[in-house]
Amino acid sequence: MTMTMTSMTNTNVTVQAPDSQALNAELTSLDQWIRWKRERRGDTVAKVPFDETTGRRINALDPANWRSFDAVHAVVSTGGADGAGFVLTRNDPYFCIDLDHCRDPETGEIDPAAQEVLDRFDTYAEISASGTGVHIIGRGALPDGARNRTGNVEVYDRARLIAVTGHRLNGKPVSDCSEELVRWHAETFGQPRLSRERTERRSQPLTDDQLLEVMARARNADKIRALLFGDTSGYASQSEADLALVSHLAFYTQDEQQIDRLIRQSGLYREKWNQSRGTGTYGDQTIDAALDGLSSVWTGVAAHVAAGGEVFRLDDEMRAGRPLYSIDEIMDTPKPEWMVDGWLQHDTLAALYSPPGGGKTHTALDFTMRIASGTPWHGCRTEQGTVVYIAAEGAAG
Repeated sequence: MTMTMTSMTNTNVTVQAPDSQALNAELTSLDQWIRWKRERRGDTVAKVPFDETTGRRINALDPANWRSFDAVHAVVSTGGADGAGFVLTRNDPYFCIDLDHCRDPETGEIDPAAQEVLDRFDTYAEISASGTGVHIIGRGALPDGARNRTGNVEVYDRARLIAVTGHRLNGKPVSDCSEELVRWHAETFGQPRLSRERTERRSQPLTDDQLLEVMARARNADKIRALLFGDTSGYASQSEADLALVSHLAFYTQDEQQIDRLIRQSGLYREKWNQSRGTGTYGDQTIDAALDGLSSVWTGVAAHVAAGGEVFRLDDEMRAGRPLYSIDEIMDTPKPEWMVDGWLQHDTLAALYSPPGGGKTHTALDFTMRIASGTPWHGCRTEQGTVVYIAAEGAAG
């Protein structure tokens, strides 16, 4: 069985659908397959998992989105997707080594360093979808706390979608490489990260509300409050804003559970916080980065309590003079009601802005037509309603 995929720049790879003989029956018998399509993002091309019925992007790590190999193969073979992917989980015995930018797509020549890795593993290997990389798939588990990436080398054994091409480099089936995987990983990545033992960093004896009240006395209280309420102004991305808020919290408390809890109750919290990344989640990585980047910690309350004092709270007068909210008050804030999911809220004023010629008028008209007709706006649910459009763009209207 073969699947011809749309070629990328400098790539001429006919992608073959892997069969049970190539990958072992247990791999193709698992319902952990997903179809994906290519999506250009600037200078790169991403492999995006999607639902073949709606065409919308899906979470590859959600088991509800997984399909059988035969079902995914049927979609790909009829041109309904660019490729098939297998999801690695902690419940299966498989790993994948991804060697990027190691193969000349015109000549097929493989970089000597990558060839050395290939020679070490007596298991299935294939050319990646780009034609410039190599996948090694076998059975084996990474050590706890294993690092996953260095340079152009990545390795995963869970929480990862692998774009399986079936363009084999050898005739080997998926085989057990447990011992070799551990040896190779130690040589390539060094010792695994230790479990989170930060005995030198002691948490403050503060409740969540007390911690927020202490932070409200800081010189940068306004910045912290803005982040707590989801304001990402001044940051290049929300990920940068996430790290900024976590770093503020980490200065005051090194209790990872408390930091996680406060982030989940803040305006910055989003589903990405729970997305799997390596052996943890995006949230775990962000907290790790903030704690590892600490050069000092705040010990004011800890020292005060250790000396026999009581944990102080802001009095009502100070609270009245500063628009500070408790966690309970934040949680009681009504969730937004959307006219267009994620874009236009009920009972609010929205503004479209861009340089001249940026498409503001067309976007506004698009919004109004979608709301008036109740049809989705570029995949976003729309609530049907009455629309009044007033053109006020100069003397001509």
